[in-house]
Amino acid sequence: MSAAGAPENFGNSIFERAVEAPEDVVLTRSVIKTKGLQPEDLGVLVHVRLLPPGVRMTSRELAAHMRTQGWDMPDERFAEIADRLVAAGLLTEVAR
Repeated sequence: MSAAGAPENFGNSIFERAVEAPEDVVLTRSVIKTKGLQPEDLGVLVHVRLLPPGVRMTSRELAAHMRTQGWDMPDERFAEIADRLVAAGLLTEVAR
């Protein structure tokens, strides 16, 4: 141990912020009032924002995940919603 009581290798330790899945999602007025979005789109956006950080899913996986949560979410409907969210800049498609 060093003189201050810390282990000798403490000075070489590397830290990063812990990342946890969010407990709350806040949608700002500007997001809620985005032109072209339907109320269901906002529900999907909340669902996506509640996923753990760094999670990547295909549209089919997201729709299936929502169905396990009790949503009536056919793949086609999710695709339409995702298109509107991407067009609004609220969802990012990283690969096709």
